[in-house]
Amino acid sequence: MPDPIYALILGLVQGATEFLPISSSGHLVLAGNLLGVKEPDLVLDTVLHCGTLLAVVVFLRAELKEIVHGVWRIVTFAESPTNLLRDDPGVRWLTWMVVASVPTALIGVLLKDWFESLFASTLAVGIALCFTGFVLLATQRVLKQPTKDKPINAARAFAVGLAQSIAITPGVSRSGMTIAASLFTGMRVEVAAKFSFLISIPAIFGALLLQVKDLQGIDANRGLALSVGFVAAAISGYLCLRLLFKLLEKRRFAEFGIYCLAVGITAIVYSLINA
Repeated sequence: MPDPIYALILGLVQGATEFLPISSSGHLVLAGNLLGVKEPDLVLDTVLHCGTLLAVVVFLRAELKEIVHGVWRIVTFAESPTNLLRDDPGVRWLTWMVVASVPTALIGVLLKDWFESLFASTLAVGIALCFTGFVLLATQRVLKQPTKDKPINAARAFAVGLAQSIAITPGVSRSGMTIAASLFTGMRVEVAAKFSFLISIPAIFGALLLQVKDLQGIDANRGLALSVGFVAAAISGYLCLRLLFKLLEKRRFAEFGIYCLAVGITAIVYSLINA
């Protein structure tokens, strides 16, 4: 299959699955396997994540504008750090993003090689998808209860960061884990979703930095394929991001757990048959 067509397919898969809680990395592994690509293309995977990064930046531009304004107030010493954290929404977003990124960065760096080895195993992806499914189903009980609105603090942000670090495993949904963790700690649905996608920004940048050495020496055909994948991931990612927020408003989140279980079981059976 020509590289641009392959990249287009994976870009659409990436964009459709990055924000919906069904694991983009897991679906990329399965899609690549079905297309006859046994070895993972980690450079393409990183570029596709950058495409979805663009989608989340555009979608959450209001919150990012608040963060930029908050950073300006910090560097100009507009107020004391305590007052800024209390009164400035951008400073609060930034602070809790940093706290949540610590466990993800540590685990990502220390266990990078082990996590990358899982990208070649459809069995591991199937098991991870089943785990994601059970976590998503568990959120149904929380969503049926009266709406809670606990503010983000250091402990809750760190807990969400730990959930995000688990999602480095292909087949474990990053958005699923982080939104679920936010809901379990008592955050409001809208805040949980926004925080989940805001902390994806440093996580994706971190992944890009780890792979930047592999971006050297790309020829024209390779560059075209990466560009096609990037655009496809950005467009489909933005559309699916809008869809997820609408579904969350209707408390339709746990239903994705059924899908993850179905795909996970199918992947496990497929892997055992073709072992």
